[in-house]
Amino acid sequence: MAAEGVQQAIPDAFGGSTWKPPSGLTDAQIKDKFRAFPVHPEPPHSCAMNAAMAGVFGFPIGIFMALMFQSPELNSLDQRTDVSLMHKVREGFKVSFRKGWSQGKSFATLGILFSSTECLMEKYRGKHDIWNSLLGGWIGGAAIAWRGGPAAIISSMALMTGFSLVLDLGLGMRGYRPSPLFTGE
Repeated sequence: MAAEGVQQAIPDAFGGSTWKPPSGLTDAQIKDKFRAFPVHPEPPHSCAMNAAMAGVFGFPIGIFMALMFQSPELNSLDQRTDVSLMHKVREGFKVSFRKGWSQGKSFATLGILFSSTECLMEKYRGKHDIWNSLLGGWIGGAAIAWRGGPAAIISSMALMTGFSLVLDLGLGMRGYRPSPLFTGE
């Protein structure tokens, strides 16, 4: 059949070829139908664009995390009986907004530092390997805990570097093969 070449070139998302061309169409006719859907090239990657995207997406993630893990201040506010429910709700929103804003800034800063360090190291070294992301985690962790002193800096650096290692090797992020520990092989 004439459409076999095109059929093999259009696999489904899981690796098999489930798409069947309509009978009677030639390869040229099928290719003409697919020209109607323009394929856009991947946008150019620059370190500044990666850092900006990390900051833009890191901020709402930080707010979400702060809202999910509510402050202990809300528990003490909830147990008070001398204030009205409206006052409790208003104070709860204030506390949540303060914590969310702070966490959002932290996540945005961490994302910007991690992605820009990783990208700059990749460009400087000319290699796409795990050392770039480990150094990004190391620098990002140090920057987040800068005000906490040496012990906080060291623990944050270790935590972020370990987190980066788990994402890269354990879960197979950024093109590395996932570890058999996580895949069950």
